[in-house]
Amino acid sequence: MAGEAYAGTEDYAALFPEEEAPSEAALAAAARHIDAATYGRIRALGGPAGLTALQRELVREAVCRQARFERENAALFAASVASYAINGVSVKLGSAVGVSVRGGVSVSEEVASLLDMTGLTDRTLRGAPV
Repeated sequence: MAGEAYAGTEDYAALFPEEEAPSEAALAAAARHIDAATYGRIRALGGPAGLTALQRELVREAVCRQARFERENAALFAASVASYAINGVSVKLGSAVGVSVRGGVSVSEEVASLLDMTGLTDRTLRGAPV
């Protein structure tokens, strides 16, 4: 991600002052996931500089919340088992209340809502299907 960072540790600290900020690498990973959840549109627009002020603010918050979500659910994301069954009882992992999959990335419903407000997740942006 060349150019302006989607969010930095100072942005995270402003949003969650009671928590230790994640590393820049964790924020960069969350930014890549946010870009994937917006179908690569942020990168295609030249990064945050290509967004409106409102979109930049929403994306910055979404990246911070995504980094937090990924840290809180690291063990779940590391699990490679998708489903299993024992004695007729089956469990399927991957879908949970409050979790959405956008662009192949699991995001919290809160992050999905922020991204929806940017207009960058619309599958028919400018009338052309993605």
